[in-house]
Amino acid sequence: MTASSPIAATAAEPPPATQPDIRFCTPQDIVRVEAFLDTHWAKGHVLAHDRTLMDWQHKDAAGGRYTYAIAQRQGVEELDAIIGFISTSQYDPALSDDNTIWFTTWMVSPHIKAGGLGMRLLRFVQQSEPHTLVGTVGNNAAVAPVYKALGYTTGILDRYVIANPALQTFHLLQGHEGIAQSTPDTNTTTIRMLEATDLTTPDVAALFSHTAAPRKTPAYVAARYLHHPRYSYRLLGIEQSGTLRALAVTRLCQAPTTGGQTATALRVVDWFGPDDAMGITGNALRDYLTQTGAEYADLYVHGMPASAFEQSAWHRVETDGPLIVPNYFEPFAASNTEIRFAVRRPDRQDAALRLFKADADQDRPNTLPQQENSVP
Repeated sequence: MTASSPIAATAAEPPPATQPDIRFCTPQDIVRVEAFLDTHWAKGHVLAHDRTLMDWQHKDAAGGRYTYAIAQRQGVEELDAIIGFISTSQYDPALSDDNTIWFTTWMVSPHIKAGGLGMRLLRFVQQSEPHTLVGTVGNNAAVAPVYKALGYTTGILDRYVIANPALQTFHLLQGHEGIAQSTPDTNTTTIRMLEATDLTTPDVAALFSHTAAPRKTPAYVAARYLHHPRYSYRLLGIEQSGTLRALAVTRLCQAPTTGGQTATALRVVDWFGPDDAMGITGNALRDYLTQTGAEYADLYVHGMPASAFEQSAWHRVETDGPLIVPNYFEPFAASNTEIRFAVRRPDRQDAALRLFKADADQDRPNTLPQQENSVP
């Protein structure tokens, strides 16, 4: 999947004779947004052609709008600029007082050189949408200095991987020698598949008390993952000696092999629990890989100490190292990928953060339904 990388406006030039108006996208405007994405962001962009996915990710039915801010001049049909965003409160209204805004697609048309138009869009959303945290996961390196200048904390998500110890031949992983044989599990760990009804139980609810910013809830998990229209996520409960210690949100991905078969990877896209449960999660997932036949499990995260991964099956992935752990499956790319982030808390800049790949829109389809590589 192509990373959703906000693109700032180009260098300031004299603005057009008519300044564009900035507003939230209405249901009547969404076709203009789709046309803008298809024309200026990427030809064939999935959100320009899959209205079901667009509605699920960006339609705010309660507010009678889509979660895009748009810039348009009077008398001109095409948009001058857009910025997409996702509010966590759209998945659980109870998060309204602790809402996070995730920016997605941010772009000024290359035909409109209006100085500062991109910044006007950004400020419009920040000032109009109540929030306690704002940011993006998946921005490109070019705009990192822009976010930093605006007071955002910027960085790159850490990445970890577990190789399937039962496999001798790998089609997806490259340079995996040395990690296939993981640390033996000295703890009694098991995996229990969780359903929507399990999210209301006290043991699952207790895991959310460990969540740093952005705040999430069991209702958020149900709406964000279990009700996704295109992907099938699996909620894995990690138990140790019969006690639930963590919840891993996972998704299986497939890619074709040279022999005409398919190879599978397990993506951990969100996670809940105390830091000291990450190690046993890795050990449990290593055993789960042998059950599913997946070549590896991987995890992108920020805010988890390196010590949480020590003495476990997790192995750190260095972007420039010999180990290649594919991230893109739509289409497949045999390369490592850095995922950058930028976040800002207006009230508590030093509050603890815990970010994962599925925050913002990094874990969404990049192809139309009939071409999906996600495994049901």
